[in-house]
Amino acid sequence: MKLLSPFILIFFSLTFCFAKNEISLLSKANKLYEAGKKIQAKKLYEDIAKQGEAEAHFALAYKYVLTKKQTIYHFTQAAIKGHEKALAYTLDYLLFRANSLELTDPKKALEIYKEAKKNNPNLKLYDEKNKVKTLKLAVKSSDFDAKAFIKKYKIKDTNSSPYFIWELAQEASKDGRFGKANPKLVFDLVVRGGNVPAEYEAAVKVTYNNWQNGIAKFDLCNFITSGMGMGYCAKKEEEKQQIKRAKEIKQFRKKLSKENQTLLNDALKYTNKFIEKKAILEEGHGGSGRASFLINSETKQKNEYLKLLKKVQKGFTAKLKYSLKYYDKKLNETYKKVLKKLKKSSIEYTMSYPITFDNIRTVQRIWIKYRDANTKLFLTINPSSKKENWEAYLTKQRTNQLKLILTY
Repeated sequence: MKLLSPFILIFFSLTFCFAKNEISLLSKANKLYEAGKKIQAKKLYEDIAKQGEAEAHFALAYKYVLTKKQTIYHFTQAAIKGHEKALAYTLDYLLFRANSLELTDPKKALEIYKEAKKNNPNLKLYDEKNKVKTLKLAVKSSDFDAKAFIKKYKIKDTNSSPYFIWELAQEASKDGRFGKANPKLVFDLVVRGGNVPAEYEAAVKVTYNNWQNGIAKFDLCNFITSGMGMGYCAKKEEEKQQIKRAKEIKQFRKKLSKENQTLLNDALKYTNKFIEKKAILEEGHGGSGRASFLINSETKQKNEYLKLLKKVQKGFTAKLKYSLKYYDKKLNETYKKVLKKLKKSSIEYTMSYPITFDNIRTVQRIWIKYRDANTKLFLTINPSSKKENWEAYLTKQRTNQLKLILTY
């Protein structure tokens, strides 16, 4: 035993020296990186990473643009050793933000999580309890053969939209190119799609339960919580509404003479232009859901306009309490107040296009064309109505729109 003691001391001394040397080299690599010598730093990080240093692996994955597989490799190596941040990134790349048919690997993600916790019991993740529950559910999809699925159905353009894989899951929830509606396939595809952890966790849980109960049902927009997702779903809904409006306008057009069809074309052109410009330049939509707010506003206004057209065709006539002269005066007063307010300072806190003096003037010029084109159309499709009434009706609407800006 006495003979072994010197060898044990030598072993621990060498281990300490190697560890101290790795820390020293890591510090040197960090200084090189901070000094802008990133290529030299990378070479040093790579050398240290070969010795198994977690921080070096993390630095390579976090600081450098690598291939996705290389990034996953380095985050994984750091995570296994108990690196907290590396584990969070690893789970995102392999599962929660993977959004990939081939790179998503729930089984590997769970194994790495267990190994990381074993090597660093104090390691903590954000919302860890729910993440682990989701990991354990997702593992039940490990038998899915992504390559065979891609080959069989000739799947392409997996980056064509942020929710492409979940779009495939929606397809699988109905009879179609994937055969009969398939609850297991829906679950498998949901596990491999998604970009936002909160959306992902909810979708995995629901589609797993549906699979267990033989229910093939999935609408990705039921799980949206992010601004990106809201924008995506708003756009999809607007595409449906466009098709619906186009059909209704086609039917509406059939009832008009060629001359009146030209008036309809002009009215539609200026109405769409006015609504779209007003939504962007005047309504002040902001925040992470800005895109969805914009699209939803445009959709609502365009649908309301079409309803008005139908009402006018059925005999609706604008009846107002006061004369055009009165409403025109109110509009001019309100318009001047808005311009005065914006001349002092633009409204810029919206994170959207700022509401500015020039932008309001731009929208107002388009509105005049919108008013004139629609007055002509309304008079034609409802000959019993009066020009002054329609101008007053549209002028009153515009005054109310501008008044909103004074409240910002």
